[in-house]
Amino acid sequence: MITYIKKLLNGQPVEWKTLGEVGTFVRGSGLQKKDLTDSGVPAIHYGQIYTYYGRSTDETKSFVTEDLAEKSRLASPGDLIIATTSENDEDVCKAVAWLGEGALVVSSDACFYSHSLHPKYIAYIFESHIFQDQKRKFITGTKVRRVNVRDLAQISIPVPPLSVQEEIVRILDKFTELEAELEAELEARKQQYEYYRNSLLSFANDLEGGGKIVYKTLGEVFFMRNGYTPSKAKQEFWEGGTIPWYRMEDLRAGTRVLSDAIQHVTPEAIKGKGLFKANSIIMATTATIGEHALLAVEALANQQFTNFEIKPEYKGMLLPKFAYYYFFVIDAWCKQNTNVSSFPSVAISNLKTQEIPIPPLTEQVRIVNILDKFDALTNSLTEGLPQEIELRCKQYEYYREQLLIF
Repeated sequence: MITYIKKLLNGQPVEWKTLGEVGTFVRGSGLQKKDLTDSGVPAIHYGQIYTYYGRSTDETKSFVTEDLAEKSRLASPGDLIIATTSENDEDVCKAVAWLGEGALVVSSDACFYSHSLHPKYIAYIFESHIFQDQKRKFITGTKVRRVNVRDLAQISIPVPPLSVQEEIVRILDKFTELEAELEAELEARKQQYEYYRNSLLSFANDLEGGGKIVYKTLGEVFFMRNGYTPSKAKQEFWEGGTIPWYRMEDLRAGTRVLSDAIQHVTPEAIKGKGLFKANSIIMATTATIGEHALLAVEALANQQFTNFEIKPEYKGMLLPKFAYYYFFVIDAWCKQNTNVSSFPSVAISNLKTQEIPIPPLTEQVRIVNILDKFDALTNSLTEGLPQEIELRCKQYEYYREQLLIF
């Protein structure tokens, strides 16, 4: 790859320049979410850079009125829109190249970078180690992490001839297009899996072959208790801890069968009825409603979760993995029955009355085996499309770094 770049350069020099030398950073305007409309002048709110946009875009999700746009600082086509604040270091300076035809309004907590480079080349640079390693020394703040535009201007990047920038973009675009195609196929398979899962978990009164289905409420089948956060002020609850303590971040990490956590607590942090048992379920009943996981080990979780432990009298009737799969149905009910207030939640008294079907164990085993296979194909990082996407991501990152070595 280095030989290929040398051939492209054909003896032309590659200068290293600071971002301040090849462009100008302009802070965004005081745009707020309430200012966003469905039509008008294109606008990007800094939060959308994390949640909605990829590396580049030629259209926006939101707009503002022309009156507001006239009072705002406007980015131009080709500018890079940069989120300058985040809750974590990795996302600080996440950027999107604006490839639309007209001016663009940018919110506060973001800036735009007007430059003389290929728009997508600089977007790729912002993802690379060249930029990321230099960025870290300029990050400040505690809960909210931020970078000042004056500091960004000091970061050095390679500036090859425009023709070389274009070729680098062409190559990297091919990798990202393939990755996008795989992700679209994976999303279609996930929808197919969810449809099939819902079909398997929708029971008639009796099964073919005469098997009976028993319906019980969640309150009848499960012991239910809330999670909690041990005091952060007491180091003895946290220092050297080995007991998994789950938060929503653990569920977002990928797997829904949990055997370890990002954070751990000590035995001194355990209170009340003790640890949540292995083969029990945790489900979010506040904040991010209706997300659940199966615990493979004894653990604790924060107060966002309610724990569901199968009562002794039902352990011979209900497989934990079948209950785990049926909780996707319970998730959907929770999302439709959320108490909307300043802090969304599900009424536990109503949740306890929801029924769970208990088919014969042979039928539960059959359903679990089928859904395990579907789940592996759509979610496992060791097989199927997720594995291929993971490999493509690593391949893209490798070639991105190689192409940007000068």
